[in-house]
Amino acid sequence: MKQIEKREKFDMKFTEGLQVVEDYTEEAAIKEQLKVNEQLVEEITTLFLKDEVEKFGFKKVALTISGGVDSAVVLEFAVRAFGEENVYAVFLPHSDVTSKLSFECVEHLRDKFPKVNWIELDVKPIVERFETLIGLETNRSNSEKLRRGNITARVRMTVLFDIASANEAVVLGGSNKTELLLGYATWYGDMAAAIYPVGDLYKTQVFQMARYFKTPQKIIDRTPTAELWIDQEDEAELGIGYEVLDQILFEWIDLRRKPRQLYEKYGQELVNKVVKMVKQASFKRNMPLIPKYSLRTIGFEFRMPRDVGV
Repeated sequence: MKQIEKREKFDMKFTEGLQVVEDYTEEAAIKEQLKVNEQLVEEITTLFLKDEVEKFGFKKVALTISGGVDSAVVLEFAVRAFGEENVYAVFLPHSDVTSKLSFECVEHLRDKFPKVNWIELDVKPIVERFETLIGLETNRSNSEKLRRGNITARVRMTVLFDIASANEAVVLGGSNKTELLLGYATWYGDMAAAIYPVGDLYKTQVFQMARYFKTPQKIIDRTPTAELWIDQEDEAELGIGYEVLDQILFEWIDLRRKPRQLYEKYGQELVNKVVKMVKQASFKRNMPLIPKYSLRTIGFEFRMPRDVGV
């Protein structure tokens, strides 16, 4: 009975923290509901990280730092959960692509968290060697830039996982809810991680947490970019701004409104585009499919959590 009461109190607190209200028909109400209770999110995420990393049997974490807002907020959570000395922040620029602004933003984070274990490595030589081996170095066409960008992302994750292994640390990912829903990330690249600390926060909510944490203003103000090639910008590539995108996703996913109910407000073409992207990216959000032969197939009948005794 006490457990039920405790759970009910938590649900009430969590609902209040997300500022969910009944009337979500007006645009102002949607924007208000998208706002999170920063202190509650900080508390939940910090406790979650401590608990989950301990279940893995580790005490340290590692993450890539890009100079963008997502990795900066994940760093804030990591430091609060484990202390600076137990965090490995890995900056992996590509000297031909990574902007001067990214270096400056990372330097601001170094100043804020001087006791974090900072590691910097230029991945350009590794990427170029890989491109040479597969014959991609001679193809600089625009059509191949995504392929080259994905190689860079996967090289970075290979380096990060090796650093994490050498230091007995769990890898944290920087993907947010918007990116995970749209599949706007490199599969087995920046999506490769044991835990997504901001995976249930939309991009605009990540910005809200950044302001709450007093993340360096230069990071908050910069245009969002995966920076896998020169002059890449998230919103230009997606063809929609994050503010509107998050509202569509929130109404459809969280408030369970039908896509057709959103046509009048956002336009049928735009809503259908977002829905299509989410559906097409479903494979990135699930474990690989397995054909069923046995009595208990992994992912079907056998879904034992790692913290449950065998």
